[in-house]
Amino acid sequence: MLIIFVLFLFRKKDSNLPKDSRQGVIAKKVSFLTITRVKELNNETHTYTFATYAAVLIGLIVGILSGFFGIGGGSLMVPAMILFFAFPPHIATATSMFIILSLSIVSSFTHIFLGHIVWKYVWAFIPGAWFGGTLGAKVNQQLQSKTIERFLRVILLFIGLRLIWQGVM
Repeated sequence: MLIIFVLFLFRKKDSNLPKDSRQGVIAKKVSFLTITRVKELNNETHTYTFATYAAVLIGLIVGILSGFFGIGGGSLMVPAMILFFAFPPHIATATSMFIILSLSIVSSFTHIFLGHIVWKYVWAFIPGAWFGGTLGAKVNQQLQSKTIERFLRVILLFIGLRLIWQGVM
């Protein structure tokens, strides 16, 4: 987490490039199996490109890390999409949420089958998660990309420090 935080701090700003020439770091080197997308958000046109094989590889790595350490995949996937593929933060966040939804369904049924669920906790957390997720998505729509990236940096720093603190104690 701290490495991702540092990568965010020192990543090259490409604001002086023409908007249609922005591409992900990994996808620049690939000439096949790439997907390029142009999206307009908040009166800004964002162009980003990613290699499908690189996305699968990063997804595999994030899945292993999140399963192994018990950290949320979104806290790794969103920075990966922004840093490696130049996704706009709004798109990275929404894409990550959909990925998490898909994986959560499979994981949830696995944990139900294994008997790991404490149902009284589930029913206590669902309303807060539902309203918090809805509110977060609405606030996300109102913020600029740079603001979302700043929030993400701070959150990554706190998560990284918290994980170190937990490991030491």
